[in-house]
Amino acid sequence: TGVQTCALPISGNEILKFIKEREQKNVNNSSSSPKKLIAINLSATYLLQDDDTKKILQQAISHSDLIFGNSEEFELATSEGFNYKNKLIIITNGSDPVIIKYNDYLQTIKIDLDSIISGDTVAAGDGFVAGFLYEMIENQLLDNFLAAKSNEKNLWDFEKVSSCVKYGNLVAGRVIQNAGASI
Repeated sequence: TGVQTCALPISGNEILKFIKEREQKNVNNSSSSPKKLIAINLSATYLLQDDDTKKILQQAISHSDLIFGNSEEFELATSEGFNYKNKLIIITNGSDPVIIKYNDYLQTIKIDLDSIISGDTVAAGDGFVAGFLYEMIENQLLDNFLAAKSNEKNLWDFEKVSSCVKYGNLVAGRVIQNAGASI
């Protein structure tokens, strides 16, 4: 399973180019070929305040399957009219429970803080996303999603999504125990 990442502030137009290429490949491939998952991390509230970046982000979200962000980022994006229909939404909020949302489905997952010594929260969100995606690949949620997407069946196994959230929290917890963005 290959993973490609792009940083929104640096390569926003590259993200849109990537999405268009993926969609074209999906149209040209036979229906039995797996489609691709596109995940977006809202990254920071300041990105949602720049008009050019906001336009790129709105376009990217419209083609995405999975969106990460913290509660402030989602609150600002929602006030800007971003549409999350048929998107898996993962909302973090510091030490508060993580929210998993997909259309009318809503679940919260408590964070185990017993073993975490809080320090510098720089890159905690990035650590969470990395841990989530790692677990998504490891527990075959990505493969299951792609197969379901190709067959237009139920896309998300929420038990496995919960496992990904827990692993994301584990990685984020390790990140905040260090100064700076390191593990």
